[in-house]
Order: sequence, then C-alpha cells, then structure tokens
Amino acid sequence: PEKPTPEQEARLKAAAESGTRLRGFRLGHRTATAQLGWLLQRGERAGFTIPAVHTATRPAPGLGSREETTPTPDVAVVRRDIERFRKKKEGRVVTVPTATFEGRLRVTDVEALRAALLTGIGPSKAYGCGLLTLAPLPAQTPEAVRG
Repeated sequence: PEKPTPEQEARLKAAAESGTRLRGFRLGHRTATAQLGWLLQRGERAGFTIPAVHTATRPAPGLGSREETTPTPDVAVVRRDIERFRKKKEGRVVTVPTATFEGRLRVTDVEALRAALLTGIGPSKAYGCGLLTLAPLPAQTPEAVRG
C-alpha cells in the first residue's frame, strides 16, 4: 500500500504521543510495476539479472512514421494475489501481497543464485513467498530466432 492501514496509523499516532518507539511494520508492494521493480532490484544480490528485449512501439498518428524499439525486462507478472490470514485464532490479520513472475534470467553469480534457490529471496519466505523455480529455455529453431 501507499500508506499505513488505519490500525497502523493509530499505533503510530499513539507511539508519537507517548514518546515510545514502536517495532516497525512492512508495507508490501501492491502494484505490478512495484512488484516487478522489487524483483529487478533483488536479482543482483541473488546472483542474476533479467535481460532486456527490444519491443517495437509505433508512434501515435501524426507524430512520425519511424518505429522505435524500447528495451524492457524479459519478465512478466503473470499472477497477483493478496493473501490474508491470522497467525493465531484471535491474532492480528497478516496481509501478504504476492506475485508470480515468468521470464528469462541470466546467471551472474552461481553461488549467490544457489543460495537464493535454497533459501528464497525477500522478507515473506516464512509464508511461502520468494521461492525461485528455474527451468531451461526451450530450444530455439533458426526460424524462431529470425522472427
């Protein structure tokens, strides 16, 4: 979320008034753009980068006739959810925004990637998030490479 929940706002206000220091809380990325940015940022530490592909963009009518290519990461958010649950029967509600990515990656550090595969990435690993699954790319035929 872009801002704390009403309950979090109340806790922050009460702490500010009493002068006590609260333990912090995390606000997850909720938009696909923010979630994709999170993955791109984490990749470097996890031993991989996402290669860019060049996508053709046509100019709006009247703005010229030249087609331009724009580099974009070769990854997509294919599923997004918001999981909500209670840790204890009467406990606070835990909210975990989740995203599933599909795309290509380039290994830059084998040991860092091995550690990321074994332990996951991100702060919500205890809830099953941040897990990486790798698969080989399908073989490309010469016709597919040429387009």
